[in-house]
Amino acid sequence: MKIDSSAPVTDSSIFIAIIDNIFSEAQGLAQSLTEFSFDAQAFADFFEMNEAIKQRTPDLVIIGQSAIDRLDEEAFVLAERLHQEKIPCFLYLTHDDFYSRLRSVRSHFRKHYVKPLELTRVVNHIRTELKLDKSENSRVCIVDDQTSVLNYLKSTLEHEGLDVFATTNPIVLIKEMQSFEPDLFIFDINMPEITGIELAQIIRQFEHFSAVPIIFLSSDNSLDNKLEAIKGECDDLLPKNLPIEAIVLQVKSRIKRSLNIRKLTMQDSLTGLLNHKNIVAAAFKAFNLSRQTQMSTSIMMIDLDNFKFVNDTYGHAAGDKVIVALSQLLKGRLNKTDKIGRYGGEEFMLVLKGDSHKQQLQFMNEIREVFSNLVFHHNQVQFNVSFSAGWTKCSDFQDFTQMCQAADLALYQAKEEGKNKICLG
Repeated sequence: MKIDSSAPVTDSSIFIAIIDNIFSEAQGLAQSLTEFSFDAQAFADFFEMNEAIKQRTPDLVIIGQSAIDRLDEEAFVLAERLHQEKIPCFLYLTHDDFYSRLRSVRSHFRKHYVKPLELTRVVNHIRTELKLDKSENSRVCIVDDQTSVLNYLKSTLEHEGLDVFATTNPIVLIKEMQSFEPDLFIFDINMPEITGIELAQIIRQFEHFSAVPIIFLSSDNSLDNKLEAIKGECDDLLPKNLPIEAIVLQVKSRIKRSLNIRKLTMQDSLTGLLNHKNIVAAAFKAFNLSRQTQMSTSIMMIDLDNFKFVNDTYGHAAGDKVIVALSQLLKGRLNKTDKIGRYGGEEFMLVLKGDSHKQQLQFMNEIREVFSNLVFHHNQVQFNVSFSAGWTKCSDFQDFTQMCQAADLALYQAKEEGKNKICLG
């Protein structure tokens, strides 16, 4: 099955070079990635690849080693050179052992796979590595009673591309963090009215923030203070006189690791979208916040039309690619503040906010039309898939469950009225 290269599911100008000492393996992977609208090319040997990438620089390189008895030294030399040029490399092998994994780490491979490759996982990793999907900036919440320290940290982290909420008043934190949703907290461990440890213990009472890292800042870097900080459920204690570059590095490292762990527990394995539990939780939270702030928040339920026919006619692998195609389109087109989740099977839930309700509906109709025009191919046969949707405005409802039921009813209405449309709940 192939997604038409003119379809805007992903940026088809993304060039991925693939090499395997068994050329047919590289060709198969290149063809599969082309089906996801990447510009993928297979190479038979390292000389051919090196000559080709002199003419056109790849965005990402995938190196396969299908021989069990040896690891080609040229693969690791190429990976180290590309690392210097800031071109990411993935590696896949037919076997798994400590030595080969150590070599891949030392050669700066970004991903290490063992065959058989799980294609949708590779596609998601490519999109993440090349930052093809819109994403929000990471968010840091700082509480420190010293205004000079607070402002300096805030401006420095904002300069590094982070969103920062900073306050000298810990009392306002509970209210603000609900809407700000920080990815990391930084607390002064010694404050006049409340200690950083006490504040951290309050934060840990909220299940939603139980896994968010907390860093303490302190003028006292003694062992006793560090042990006290660890007991207070913090992840690290940094001295205030630490060079700012070290603090920034620690902050970014903690956020990256935390987000990776949270993604593993929150994401749907096929699409990389939020799973059922977490998209419902995100919708519930957005519903409550919209009632407090009067935001133009809405919930949309999407269901692929005639999806059983696709699975029965072309197979479940083809159905999976249709699901991934829609998820990629949504991730690439929606706002950073919107939430997207796989509700179950071929059904998706969206939480739309930031724009006016009129703009949300207009934009989703544009996405619906784009998706319905995508051309899928299977065994010389072309076909299209559309989706229907039910849309509800949070401001129209007093109860979250009733709103979700209204979105479902609107979705059923769209199906009954001929499909490939959005109905209002």
